[in-house]
Amino acid sequence: MQWWKLEAPERRRFALLAGGGLIYVLPILLADRYYQDDLARAVYGAGGWVGDGRPLTEWIMELLAGGGSTVIDVSPLPLLLGVAVLAYAMTLYARQAFPALRGSALATVSLGFVLTNPFALANLSYKFDCLTMLLAVAICFVLYALPATLGGPRLAVAGAVCAVLVMSLYQPGAGMFLVLAGVWGVFWLVDWLGSGEPLRGRLPCLWPEVWRLGGIGAGALVYLKGIAPRLMNQEGWQQNASQTVGGIGALRTMVSHLLEGARYIETRLLQFPVAYRTALLLAVAGAVAAALWRFWRQSKAAPVRKLLGCLLLLAAPFAVLLASYLPLTALQSVPFAPRLLLAAGGAMLFIGLLWLRALPHRRAVAGVLLGACLFCQFCYGYAYGNALKCQKDYEVYLVTQIAHDCETINSAETYDQLSFMGDPPSPRQMQQFTNMYPLFGELILPYFNNSNWIGGAWVYHYLQHGLKIVDLTDADKAACTDENRLLQNSLYDCYRSGNKILISFR
Repeated sequence: MQWWKLEAPERRRFALLAGGGLIYVLPILLADRYYQDDLARAVYGAGGWVGDGRPLTEWIMELLAGGGSTVIDVSPLPLLLGVAVLAYAMTLYARQAFPALRGSALATVSLGFVLTNPFALANLSYKFDCLTMLLAVAICFVLYALPATLGGPRLAVAGAVCAVLVMSLYQPGAGMFLVLAGVWGVFWLVDWLGSGEPLRGRLPCLWPEVWRLGGIGAGALVYLKGIAPRLMNQEGWQQNASQTVGGIGALRTMVSHLLEGARYIETRLLQFPVAYRTALLLAVAGAVAAALWRFWRQSKAAPVRKLLGCLLLLAAPFAVLLASYLPLTALQSVPFAPRLLLAAGGAMLFIGLLWLRALPHRRAVAGVLLGACLFCQFCYGYAYGNALKCQKDYEVYLVTQIAHDCETINSAETYDQLSFMGDPPSPRQMQQFTNMYPLFGELILPYFNNSNWIGGAWVYHYLQHGLKIVDLTDADKAACTDENRLLQNSLYDCYRSGNKILISFR
């Protein structure tokens, strides 16, 4: 049987993962909000991904638009395709990685955590490149769906090719390579430590994975040294964002980034609803406790090896979580944000697999805890989708007023520039959402600023040609006087500053 074909049990799992994924992203689809870079891409038809070191994303989005060099909004097709491709890749991986669990519903639930990762809501919100972000994660699963019987050299070549593809699609997705390698490595080490056998008896199983991981590293180096420098913009934020660590302090910088990411995740997890935090804590602690109990009872190894195995099981959940963003620590600067933690859902996949190994029978407790976690993540995702729609509805209301006022003021085409001052008001319902779910304030950023790409470009969706958004100057701030006021309402004032209209939010 070819490794890429699905049989009846796998087809059922694929249907559950794809169908469940579609239900999960439904609120985002209904919100139908242009997310950050989407604003400008929908207006200008320009991708800009090549300059970010993501050429494959650019080519795929141009292909979906019908070819040529222009991208257009074809949503929700990218998100639907992304969910389906990821579900297919995870199904292939499950068959190869844990064949004894082909019919396990809990294994399917565990795989579902990859998509329902709360931090990945940012990635799922992009109308354009959500597809390639999910495709980057899917390729990681495809690589680990390849059987070890292919042989080391072939696995190394496959690893190198997949690494280049993933980095050319969305670099933070590469963390899933290390997550899946870590899942395999932890279980392999636990089995060896518990068996009491000498290491040489386990080496034949190890070498194919070493080849696979070595190929990933080689492919990453090819991308970093041969592809990225030729494509990434050498000015602006891209230049700073692409600088990698080097020299004597490289290791210290990477460790610093690793700890910074851990603190970021800890802070955000503590902001989650108490029900979700409780379910998450019980699921993780229960899985580790069950694994420790089973390992200690069944191990025939010496006490030292049993102790090492227990320490490994205690540290494994944290190590897998750190592995999900470990590739990012090689950068000089890492401004952690939810979209960079796309692979963090792999940590809960590991917890699910840990439950399944610890409790080969009587898995009711595991089912309740994992099911509770998944249900909480669905609730969180649905609240996010409604918050996204709330923000979009208010922004449409606000931008319609601003566009109307600007066109009224500029009926004689006296002005050709536009700038914003201050922060736009937040809808009352959105304030309630962010009070309950503080991460929403980071995920759903308000627009209306002086950027022609993210934020200010929102106005271009409603204004005809004639007004260009530019940065504020000191003269603009000084022009905000009663004498220069053109119009006012309870939300903002309009001022003139030479040939510019100023929108000053109250």
